[in-house]
Amino acid sequence: DGPQLRDFVIQHGVVAPLLQFVNPSVPLTFLRNVTWVIVNLCRNKNPAPPMKTIQEVLPALALLIRHTDLDILVDTVWALSYLTDGGNEQIQ
Repeated sequence: DGPQLRDFVIQHGVVAPLLQFVNPSVPLTFLRNVTWVIVNLCRNKNPAPPMKTIQEVLPALALLIRHTDLDILVDTVWALSYLTDGGNEQIQ
Protein backbone atom coordinates (compact mmCIF):
# COMPACT_ATOMS: atom_id res chain seq x y z
CA ASP A 1 0.00 0.00 0.00
CA GLY A 2 1.45 3.27 -1.12
CA PRO A 3 4.48 4.39 -3.04
CA GLN A 4 6.96 3.64 -0.25
CA LEU A 5 6.25 -0.09 -0.25
CA ARG A 6 5.94 -0.15 -4.04
CA ASP A 7 9.37 1.43 -4.37
CA PHE A 8 10.76 -0.92 -1.71
CA VAL A 9 9.83 -4.05 -3.68
CA ILE A 10 11.01 -2.44 -6.93
CA GLN A 11 14.39 -1.62 -5.34
CA HIS A 12 14.69 -5.23 -4.22
CA GLY A 13 14.49 -6.46 -7.80
CA VAL A 14 10.97 -7.84 -8.16
CA VAL A 15 10.28 -6.44 -11.64
CA ALA A 16 12.54 -8.51 -13.90
CA PRO A 17 11.71 -11.90 -12.34
CA LEU A 18 8.01 -11.03 -12.31
CA LEU A 19 7.97 -10.10 -15.99
CA GLN A 20 9.43 -13.50 -16.92
CA PHE A 21 6.02 -14.95 -16.04
CA VAL A 22 4.28 -12.94 -18.76
CA ASN A 23 4.32 -15.71 -21.35
CA PRO A 24 1.84 -18.17 -22.87
CA SER A 25 3.11 -21.17 -20.89
CA VAL A 26 2.07 -19.68 -17.54
CA PRO A 27 -1.25 -21.02 -16.19
CA LEU A 28 -4.10 -18.53 -16.47
CA THR A 29 -4.77 -18.19 -12.74
CA PHE A 30 -1.10 -17.48 -12.07
CA LEU A 31 -0.93 -14.97 -14.94
CA ARG A 32 -3.90 -13.17 -13.40
CA ASN A 33 -1.91 -12.82 -10.17
CA VAL A 34 1.16 -11.62 -12.06
CA THR A 35 -0.96 -9.01 -13.84
CA TRP A 36 -2.42 -7.88 -10.51
CA VAL A 37 1.09 -7.36 -9.12
CA ILE A 38 2.06 -5.36 -12.22
CA VAL A 39 -0.99 -3.14 -11.68
CA ASN A 40 0.11 -2.46 -8.13
CA LEU A 41 3.62 -1.60 -9.29
CA CYS A 42 2.06 1.01 -11.60
CA ARG A 43 -0.13 2.59 -8.92
CA ASN A 44 0.36 5.86 -7.10
CA LYS A 45 1.42 9.08 -8.70
CA ASN A 46 2.94 10.89 -5.75
CA PRO A 47 5.59 9.94 -6.58
CA ALA A 48 5.00 8.02 -9.77
CA PRO A 49 6.76 4.70 -10.32
CA PRO A 50 10.38 5.09 -11.41
CA MET A 51 10.74 5.68 -15.16
CA LYS A 52 12.98 2.60 -15.41
CA THR A 53 10.17 0.46 -14.00
CA ILE A 54 7.65 1.97 -16.40
CA GLN A 55 9.97 1.19 -19.31
CA GLU A 56 10.37 -2.38 -18.08
CA VAL A 57 6.65 -3.11 -17.69
CA LEU A 58 5.41 -1.49 -20.91
CA PRO A 59 6.41 -4.40 -23.19
CA ALA A 60 4.64 -6.82 -20.84
CA LEU A 61 1.54 -4.63 -20.84
CA ALA A 62 1.66 -4.57 -24.64
CA LEU A 63 1.46 -8.37 -24.61
CA LEU A 64 -1.20 -8.53 -21.91
CA ILE A 65 -3.50 -6.05 -23.67
CA ARG A 66 -3.93 -8.69 -26.39
CA HIS A 67 -4.94 -11.41 -23.94
CA THR A 68 -8.43 -12.90 -24.19
CA ASP A 69 -9.05 -13.20 -20.45
CA LEU A 70 -11.30 -10.43 -19.14
CA ASP A 71 -9.63 -10.22 -15.71
CA ILE A 72 -6.20 -9.82 -17.28
CA LEU A 73 -7.51 -7.21 -19.70
CA VAL A 74 -9.17 -5.20 -16.94
CA ASP A 75 -6.00 -5.18 -14.83
CA THR A 76 -3.87 -4.31 -17.85
CA VAL A 77 -6.07 -1.34 -18.70
CA TRP A 78 -5.91 -0.19 -15.07
CA ALA A 79 -2.12 -0.38 -15.18
CA LEU A 80 -2.02 1.71 -18.36
CA SER A 81 -4.44 4.16 -16.80
CA TYR A 82 -2.24 4.57 -13.72
CA LEU A 83 0.87 5.07 -15.84
CA THR A 84 -0.73 7.81 -17.92
CA ASP A 85 -2.23 9.60 -14.93
CA GLY A 86 1.03 11.26 -13.91
CA GLY A 87 1.37 13.98 -16.49
CA ASN A 88 2.97 14.56 -19.86
CA GLU A 89 6.51 13.69 -18.77
CA GLN A 90 5.37 10.15 -17.96
CA ILE A 91 3.40 9.71 -21.17
CA GLN A 92 6.40 10.54 -23.32
